[in-house]
This record gives sequence, C-alpha cells and structure tokens, in this order.
Amino acid sequence: MKKLLLSTAAVALMFTACKKKDDNGTGNGLGKNQFKIGGTTYNAMAVTGMGGILAGSGNNGVSDVAGFSIYFDNNALPTADGSYKIVDVANDPNELAISVSITSNGNSQAWGSTASGNPDATVKIEGGKVTVSVPEITVTGVSSETTTFSGNLTQTL
Repeated sequence: MKKLLLSTAAVALMFTACKKKDDNGTGNGLGKNQFKIGGTTYNAMAVTGMGGILAGSGNNGVSDVAGFSIYFDNNALPTADGSYKIVDVANDPNELAISVSITSNGNSQAWGSTASGNPDATVKIEGGKVTVSVPEITVTGVSSETTTFSGNLTQTL
C-alpha cells in the first residue's frame, strides 16, 4: 500500500511540476501575450483592440521595448474564429497585416509582413476578446532587412 501511495504521489508531482506554455497550437513555443522579434521574447503589457487593429507593446526584462500592430480589413476586429492569410495590406475579410518595431538604446527599427511566403495566422474569439496566434513569419524593414516575428496575443482592453 505504501508503494502505491508513493507511486501515485510521484506521478502527481510530475504533472504539477511541468508547465507547458500554451502556444495555441502554433508550435511557436510562446505563452499567452508573448511575442518574439528575432531571437528575443517580449511580454506584452496590454493588448488593445479597436477599429480593426489589435496592438500592444512589451519589454524583454532589459532595456528593449517592442511593439506590434495587427491590422484587419474593414476597420473591424474579427467576430468569428478562423484562419487568416498574412499579407502586406489586409484587403480581404480573411487577411491580416502585421507591423512590429523595437526601440533599444534610443535606436528604433520597424518591419512589416509581406504578401508572400508566410503561413496563416489563427484567430479565436472567446468572451468577446480576440486572440491571434502567429507562427514564425518573416517581416521586412524599409531597407529590405528582414527579421522574424511570432506571437500569441489576446486582447486585454
């Protein structure tokens, strides 16, 4: 009996000790309201949604501040779950565009999504709040430099 109790306790401890990040099925390894630009992960402080834009900013625990904006067609946030094609300008109800930026030591950089080569983002609506899960995509800057972006972003305001 004692062995059974110890075995049960050990199994229970293993399940509670391991915490898996909820990546919403994207495989991007990020938790709720986390996003990654290049190799750096940021925690979003607040994610606002209005007028067809889901936007927020976050920090990496050091001095860098990063932001993102996700633009939907028709100046309205989605009202139903779906898969959205990531493009440079959202001109269709099933498309979205993304822009990201980083400010580090007074220097700023910005990038945007393009119309080709990116996988789809997943949108879910729960309790009237929009969640967008973006697998790793390539974003391009003004001078054609590229970096990557991914995120699991849920509207908080």
